[in-house]
Amino acid sequence: MAKNSGCSFSGTRARLQRLSDAKFFAGWVRKLTEKELLVELAPDSECYVGDTFNVQAQGKDRTAVVTGMIVAMEDRQAAFEVMGRIQLINQTEMARFLVSDVTGEVFGEEGQTSVMIVDVCEGGAALTSPSSLKVGSDVELKIEIHETLVTLPALVRYCKADKADPSIYRVGLEMKSLNRIDHARWHTFVEEAMYA
Repeated sequence: MAKNSGCSFSGTRARLQRLSDAKFFAGWVRKLTEKELLVELAPDSECYVGDTFNVQAQGKDRTAVVTGMIVAMEDRQAAFEVMGRIQLINQTEMARFLVSDVTGEVFGEEGQTSVMIVDVCEGGAALTSPSSLKVGSDVELKIEIHETLVTLPALVRYCKADKADPSIYRVGLEMKSLNRIDHARWHTFVEEAMYA
């Protein structure tokens, strides 16, 4: 892996598979170097020091594939020792970037609901909502980007009750055709999330 190339993976989505039982986990890459990987694991992750994983980190242009063993855990932060070389392969999906403190409103056939944006990619957003949204329905996501209220047409791709808190729904939106100006605003928003 080229020097400093791990920077492009910080803040991106990680998929992990424990080698001992093939169980899958998810998290967010905090740091990736040739020797070290730091991942913030999802809240329900039962992972322990000594567990070994295959990890995929979805970067903007490439996917990093690495095997690592957890050498330290604090809260949900797992420090991995990288075992072997990091492989960079062609991107298999759009990179998702963690965002914080971004709220919005979703308008659809069920009415209006306030949402919290969790992560973004060029093609959509994951969010949490106090209300269920109908999968396959057309909605509008209204968020503020650079002090401008932007309305983004989207399709609800998934909606599931959160495992840890069933009163909250995890929702995936796929952006529909955006006009030229809103596309540029959304692209800037995603780019800023990538470098945050």
